[in-house]
Amino acid sequence: MGVVSLKIDEPENDRNYIGAGGAHLRGALLSSGHGTLFFKWYSNLSAAPLGATLDFVTTLPFGSQVLILSAKDQAGDSIAELQSVRHGGMAGGPPGVAPQPCLVHVLIADLRAPLAGATLSKANSLLSAQAPSQWGSPDYQNSVNRLRYRWRFSPSGPPAGRASADFIPALTFDGAGATPVVKYQGALPAALGLGNYTLTLRVERSDNTAIGHEVSRNVILTA
Repeated sequence: MGVVSLKIDEPENDRNYIGAGGAHLRGALLSSGHGTLFFKWYSNLSAAPLGATLDFVTTLPFGSQVLILSAKDQAGDSIAELQSVRHGGMAGGPPGVAPQPCLVHVLIADLRAPLAGATLSKANSLLSAQAPSQWGSPDYQNSVNRLRYRWRFSPSGPPAGRASADFIPALTFDGAGATPVVKYQGALPAALGLGNYTLTLRVERSDNTAIGHEVSRNVILTA
């Protein structure tokens, strides 16, 4: 099979995207003499290809993800077409495996529970947020994921002197709904007081906590 040589110019490996927004995906064909080629971009967090051109803007899925740009001389992906490929190649791929990997991170804090103004019991409360679609996979956690969730409780208004707390609990993954989520159900930090608090969800890089996206809402803590 004739090898098609490609490279990914954008995004660069380890790029961060903070919040929802467009990402510029741009690749280049380095070799020649292949005839008509068909290009496709893939993310391990998307069931369908992201696009089918060398240069475009798209919205990437939430989470750390591996991007791959492929090219082949067959338009489709049926078994017959794949068996008929004479010229093909790819760029990108996972760190530690691909010669020029493309691992990028989309950080979005999407707090699903509690709702604004909700009353939370310190003894037993639910915290929930949107999750990457592969969060529950050990392989994803071990080789791809670079994100983590931090919940911060900050006192709001009187009485003065109440404690604040950063909370990074163990999370369970629920991918059954239309939007995958992570959840924590249980006791909140014992140091917290009662009354009005600002709850901030921060989705941050686990290896560089200065990089992150956050959202806040007011809640009421009770015993």
